[in-house]
Amino acid sequence: MFGAMGRLLDVPARLRWLRLRYARLHVGAPLLLTLTLGNISMSVCFATRGKDTSASLGSFAPRSDLLFVYGTLRGSDVEEAQVLAARAKRLGTATLQGRMYRCHEVAADGRALTYPAAVPGEADDDVVRGELFELPADPEARDELLSVLDRYEEFDAARAASSLFIRCILPVKSHRGRFVHAWVYVYNRPVDSLARISSGDFSPS
Repeated sequence: MFGAMGRLLDVPARLRWLRLRYARLHVGAPLLLTLTLGNISMSVCFATRGKDTSASLGSFAPRSDLLFVYGTLRGSDVEEAQVLAARAKRLGTATLQGRMYRCHEVAADGRALTYPAAVPGEADDDVVRGELFELPADPEARDELLSVLDRYEEFDAARAASSLFIRCILPVKSHRGRFVHAWVYVYNRPVDSLARISSGDFSPS
């Protein structure tokens, strides 16, 4: 799944049905861990502190009925944002412990695009502000919606190493002050050359 940069962890012979694969795509990137149980796979992210990969930003929950968005999916100009608003239930504002950066890109038609990129953070003042949605209860409807959003965010689970964003489950603080685990699209490129959005709040145009 992760190409040459991935690692397949050894497990005892009696547990050959369980496979763990991990990858860090570049320095400072979140650690992506994929756990395979038989024919069921799930990917989670870990924020890391140096070489310590035991930070608490990961979750082993195989699924989540919640989605946290912090960028253009919060607006109404993007078709995928309209799809999200129509098919999912908005629960309110929420925050993620992370850092937000501003990305610039030129579209195929020549348009200048600006969008935010969030990565997990460690400091108390590392905050990404966004909105929390409840995904459809029906599994097929939920997966169909996530597929639409995956294409928009350029995430391909089969090619995670080269995806622009990675969808993984992270703890998010709801507007009620309660921590929940939600799907989040985490940026999968180096951020060294990007300008940070210190407020952690991106307003879609």
